[in-house]
Amino acid sequence: MPNTSNSMVNQVIFLISPKTHFLDLAGPDQVFFEATDFGAPLTLEYCRYADTAYSSSGIYFEKLKHFSKIKLNKGDYVFIPGVDIKLLLSKETTGRKDLFNWLRKAYENGVILCSVCTGAFLLAASGLLDGRNATTHWKRVKELKEHYPKINVLENVLFTTDDRIYTSAGIVAGIDLALFVLEKMMGEFFAHK
Repeated sequence: MPNTSNSMVNQVIFLISPKTHFLDLAGPDQVFFEATDFGAPLTLEYCRYADTAYSSSGIYFEKLKHFSKIKLNKGDYVFIPGVDIKLLLSKETTGRKDLFNWLRKAYENGVILCSVCTGAFLLAASGLLDGRNATTHWKRVKELKEHYPKINVLENVLFTTDDRIYTSAGIVAGIDLALFVLEKMMGEFFAHK
């Protein structure tokens, strides 16, 4: 049943990295921002895992908290927008044990993890997608399969849901995923608005 009271407030946290694809962030962010305007009991939070966070086109994000400073509660959502693929496959990213431990602990504590586009590679590097259905941008499906063979990578789908881990394809699919999450929270009519 959707949450229709204001008794519980969920956080939607966006994990922003260097070279984040701006529309992968902006699309879902706008869905949840508009939802708060309609009364959804949500707060939006933004964090980083590297020293700096900026878009793939060079727009810098200032004053972001480090992910370790974010207090997560059961039922919160962490959205991971797509990132430049070279960065995602670099040791700079794949060696982030602190970040991967944080994501795994969040999941164990009931947080819902969502990736947009190549954000799936970050979840994959954490091991959280092993044995699960997942998807990513159509241009990167082959690479996801090659680098992470334990994942059941699905093609030609907008998004996947597998026990509180959601992955979506490219930009517009990230918006579709955000609307799906909103519908689960607040109901079909609310999401339609």
